[in-house]
Amino acid sequence: DWNCWLVGGACAQDYDGGTYTAVGMATLIKTIRGAGANNVLMLGGLGYSSDFTHWVAKVNSIPTLAAPNDGISLTNIAASWHAYSNQSVETKCPSEYDGYSGTCANGLYTATNYGITGVLAAGFPVVIGEVGTEVFASNTGSYSVAQANMLDTWLDNLLTYMDGQNQSYIGWDWNTSAPPLLLTNFDGTPTPYFGATYKAHLLARPK
Repeated sequence: DWNCWLVGGACAQDYDGGTYTAVGMATLIKTIRGAGANNVLMLGGLGYSSDFTHWVAKVNSIPTLAAPNDGISLTNIAASWHAYSNQSVETKCPSEYDGYSGTCANGLYTATNYGITGVLAAGFPVVIGEVGTEVFASNTGSYSVAQANMLDTWLDNLLTYMDGQNQSYIGWDWNTSAPPLLLTNFDGTPTPYFGATYKAHLLARPK
């Protein structure tokens, strides 16, 4: 939960319903800053960094924490967001989770569903640390060609939204074996659909 995210303790749940001890974000920030590092720190959200509903409130509470997490500055703190087309609750895109039905949301609607618009409104920078779609081969698999094109449009719209907010994003990932695949070769050759759309968007951005 969000309190566990913030201060840690024997509160994190594993897949079997048990708990284990986690280090809270405040402790991590304190440790990193205490080592002299002043770089940007990217703090994810809950649910594999897809839930930011209470991110702003928890981050803003950090300077008020008691020892040993007192005295932490919020300088150079960013939100790290993971967005995938198959997270259908937020993206509305067709996927295995909704029976391959539905119509993808636009960039603003997607960001709102994840809680990102609140993070931006509070003045924090956002980096999409992972983004991808489920179609990355000429064979579209369980998706129709029309649906594959819809996922491409969703991706391009989301990246365009982030461009409009002057925020950043990183495609998952510079790898040829960890899906969703961005590349077919380490020379940068993009995969069909996902990789090609991501590359085309980067090339079309104003220089």
